Amino acid sequence: MKKINRLTVIALVAMLVLGVLALTACGDGAGGGDNVPVVFNVATATQWKDAIASISGGGNNKSYVIEVSGTIIIPGSYYGKNTFGDADNLTITFKGSGTLKLNDACLIISIEQDVCHKIIIDGPTLEGYSDNSCSIIDIIGSGSSLELKNGKICNNISNDSGGGVYMNEGAVFTMSGGEISGTQGGNGAVSVQDDAKFIMTGGIISGNTADSSAGNGFGGGVYVQKAIFIKTGGVIYGNEGAVAAELRNQADSDTQGHAVFFMTWEGDDWEHTYEEFYRDITLGISDNLSTEDTGSGSGWGL
Repeated sequence: MKKINRLTVIALVAMLVLGVLALTACGDGAGGGDNVPVVFNVATATQWKDAIASISGGGNNKSYVIEVSGTIIIPGSYYGKNTFGDADNLTITFKGSGTLKLNDACLIISIEQDVCHKIIIDGPTLEGYSDNSCSIIDIIGSGSSLELKNGKICNNISNDSGGGVYMNEGAVFTMSGGEISGTQGGNGAVSVQDDAKFIMTGGIISGNTADSSAGNGFGGGVYVQKAIFIKTGGVIYGNEGAVAAELRNQADSDTQGHAVFFMTWEGDDWEHTYEEFYRDITLGISDNLSTEDTGSGSGWGL
């Protein structure tokens, strides 16, 4: 048997390690390259379009900053399409004090499976559309994540689940600041489903409505189905499930979950069992809540 050169062995081991790192880099929804970011100053719809095109064609393992200024009226992205293309392992940070505002019915940010994209919102406002069929942000797949540090996701009237943010199939949403307000959807301003995760450590979710004509009307603020929600900070108040306005934020008024609605699920979509947990009244900064703890005294059922 031939002897294997020591340098060859070292090279093979290095390649294996790099391969493992490449496969696991997005496993926790982290995403993104760690290189010096490319900055795009966006003040017009044309500059927004050009930034998307540059990012889409810029290759893998990259970081970008989009500085938003002024109010920019933009067309939406569609389901089944990655807003920033199919390049893998990207970090895209939104900064500035401007507003990206939809002029038609669809998404501002759409990320589907098979890519690893980390989206960070740290300043600007993402504003929806008054007659929409989508959330403002839709992220699907365990490789991608959303982080709201500062800024707003607001003013979207949708017939979809999740008036503001929709997370599915292992995607991770972390909210440490900012605001989600003025949205309407079938379920929740934030809808988290099918092994996705929402971790709230700060910020405000307020003034949102779940509409039974577009879904089951559960979870005016946050709707969780077969997924994880952990709140250790922030405030959820003034949201409304599909009931009369005078019952909003009243304990024991019903079981719609004006603040949060959580549905467990065992089995397939056709034959399954489930339990429902809800929180109707305000959740303040110190009101912790977790879908991993539904026992007595855990803060559900109020």
